Amino acid sequence: MANYMQQVAQMLGVKMEEPFRIKMFNGRSTPPLYKLTEHGLMFKEADDDDWEESTFLGGLLTGTYEIALPPWKPKNGDMYYYVVDDNSVWGIGWTGSLIDLVFFSAGNCYHTKQEAEEATESGELMAKLKKYYDEYEKRNEG
Repeated sequence: MANYMQQVAQMLGVKMEEPFRIKMFNGRSTPPLYKLTEHGLMFKEADDDDWEESTFLGGLLTGTYEIALPPWKPKNGDMYYYVVDDNSVWGIGWTGSLIDLVFFSAGNCYHTKQEAEEATESGELMAKLKKYYDEYEKRNEG
């Protein structure tokens, strides 16, 4: 994964490993010292303390963590796109009907036509559906 800490330091106008404080909206500076490293945002409360890694922001910026957006969930009247058996992409307005819920539950409900086409081309949709089928089969053996 990409590490963006050098670019972040440049954008913030600091050097890597250079201690700084964070100025709050009220004009006060935070008590802990911070610094940017290749490993993320580090902080320490006092001069004689060891540097500790700050939580998620540093991980996001170094590529250790990624943002995982929840799947898009259409609302009444929203247009969504789905893939049919010949791999063509169709669009329809969401009404909460049985077929809407089936497509959504199966992972065959896309915000844009392009997303649906990409899922088809990459094999992502077929892999999701096969996994769903295999899990169903395991649960219902016997």
